[in-house]
Amino acid sequence: GALAGLRAAHLVGRLSARDLQATAGSLRRRLRREQRFAALLGELFTPGPGIYSLADEDTLICRCEEVRLGDIRRAQAMTDGAALNEIKGLTRVGMGSCQGRICGDLLAHALVSGDAAQQEQQLRDMGMLSVRPPIHPLTVGELAESGED
Repeated sequence: GALAGLRAAHLVGRLSARDLQATAGSLRRRLRREQRFAALLGELFTPGPGIYSLADEDTLICRCEEVRLGDIRRAQAMTDGAALNEIKGLTRVGMGSCQGRICGDLLAHALVSGDAAQQEQQLRDMGMLSVRPPIHPLTVGELAESGED
């Protein structure tokens, strides 16, 4: 954003080319450093191959609603094709405070099968959990104070 702002300031004549280059250079160096750090975090915290195979029936998938892998598998067995939102409706997975931001990926991985390539294709085809307003949790008091009917 800062780089775009500098470029815009230059285009409207508020920043010289020399000042643009000097300021943009330091911003680009900082951005590259932050991108390297982000890549490192991604490598450190991305689950490795086989992590999902460690889960058993008692593994907690949705902390907000206390839905376990066994609950998801039982719901999947009751449906034909078991779309994410079908499982959500049957188990409440993804309906808690996080609205599926934490458990949505875990749920998706719990529903796929086959080899790695088949699983990747199933994950791409699966889509995402539907999100219901409010996107961020509200207390009843906050809702009452909003003054809306």
